[in-house]
Amino acid sequence: MFGDRIKNLRLSLGYTRDGFARLLGVSGPAVTRWEHGDSQPSAKAFVKLAHAAGFSVEEMLYFLEDDSADPVPCVTPETAERIYLTKALEDLGVILPNGTIDKSQLHFMTELVRALKALYRNAAKNNVDFATGEEEVANVSEST
Repeated sequence: MFGDRIKNLRLSLGYTRDGFARLLGVSGPAVTRWEHGDSQPSAKAFVKLAHAAGFSVEEMLYFLEDDSADPVPCVTPETAERIYLTKALEDLGVILPNGTIDKSQLHFMTELVRALKALYRNAAKNNVDFATGEEEVANVSEST
């Protein structure tokens, strides 16, 4: 049951075994052993697991040990957003496979976001359709 719950949790969060392992700072085979019930996470990995799921450690223990608990945890919108952003940063190379942050990539992405915000503000100020780059023309009808 414990292994099935770990697997259901991983899948509900949208992670592959390797991605889940990176998130928790363990190896892919360690996650496989947990899911097969051959071993359990260390205390450190368990705390990271609870945090990734948006649970307190106590809630995580309840989720993993209580047969009557919902087999798929309820992921809050905040947790889903954090997971999405973390995956996006991993895909962009800001978060490296070992879980550390590439500061040069982070700086580049920060500057890119600033530039895009300035571009968007300028386009909005000048009534330019941001998607097409064309000036929006006010629809003025003449009355006679």
